[in-house]
Amino acid sequence: MATIPGGAFPDFLLGTSENDLINGGGGSDFILGRSGDDTIFSGAGNDFVFGGSGDDLIFGQDGDDFILGGSGNDRVIGGSGDDFVIGGSGDDVAVGGDGEDLLVGGSGDDTLIGGADDDVVSGGSGSDAVLGGNGDDRLSGGSGDDFVSGGSGDDRLSGGSGNDFLSGGNGDDLINGGRGNDQIFGGRGDDVIDGGRGDDSIRGGDGNDAIKGGRGDDLIFGDGGDDHIAGGRGDDMIFGGSGDDEINGGRGDDMLAGGEGDDVFVFTGGGGNDVILDFEVGVDTLCISNEVNCNNILNPEDLLDFLTQDDDNNAVIDFGHGDTITLVGVSPTSIQDSPDAFFNIAS
Repeated sequence: MATIPGGAFPDFLLGTSENDLINGGGGSDFILGRSGDDTIFSGAGNDFVFGGSGDDLIFGQDGDDFILGGSGNDRVIGGSGDDFVIGGSGDDVAVGGDGEDLLVGGSGDDTLIGGADDDVVSGGSGSDAVLGGNGDDRLSGGSGDDFVSGGSGDDRLSGGSGNDFLSGGNGDDLINGGRGNDQIFGGRGDDVIDGGRGDDSIRGGDGNDAIKGGRGDDLIFGDGGDDHIAGGRGDDMIFGGSGDDEINGGRGDDMLAGGEGDDVFVFTGGGGNDVILDFEVGVDTLCISNEVNCNNILNPEDLLDFLTQDDDNNAVIDFGHGDTITLVGVSPTSIQDSPDAFFNIAS
């Protein structure tokens, strides 16, 4: 092993083909590890470090450092300062540490941890683990089947392509699953969640969440709080959970359940054959667009013209063109007696 020390001033330090120990010391240094499994301490100053080939261990230490791992399975600790870390090729591990860091995994299956402060972390290609830590972070899994966790703070998470697992953690998070069949957990806080394309599984967690399933056959749980849930395209299953929720199945044949609370089910037409599993008379409301399928609906009594029933005596509102709403456990007679208790007409 070659030992290469730096001084108190800016140095140009060049490694060998062996497994080197390089210490930048003071000053803003330019360090090239070259080949071999190197251990590099950048020291004080705003340093540039390139690990080169091999499985390198790099410590950014003090200063705003630019660190490029290169090829190989590298481990990078940013230390204090606002660091810019690129893992390069290989399965890398990078920890930003203190400061507002920018971490990019590159190719390979990387593990990236932002650490303290407001970090920007991108997994790149490969199936990566991306963790924000403390602060208001911006996290992106990139391509591949990624694990993305925001931690504390108001984070922005993007899964990218692939079948991703995304967890907002604490804080008011903005989460977009992107393409693929994603699993999304909002966690605590008032989160905004978009499943994107694919058959997604989404849980809002605690807080007043706004959830959109996007394209695909989605499974959505609002959980705690007063949630706004839109299934989007596809045959979705939506459960509001506790709280006063607003649920819109969107296009497709959807199964809807409000759960506890005073829930509002929204129907605007063009949505397919929807089924409401737990409509509670006098508590829940079915909000119908007055122009649904070009029908001129002015008041709840007008909806009686579209009222029918299925073989199990469940009330069915049939607007034609393949658009129906079935209220499980609700008889047509109860609606005929008091339509105002069921419907609200929206312009």
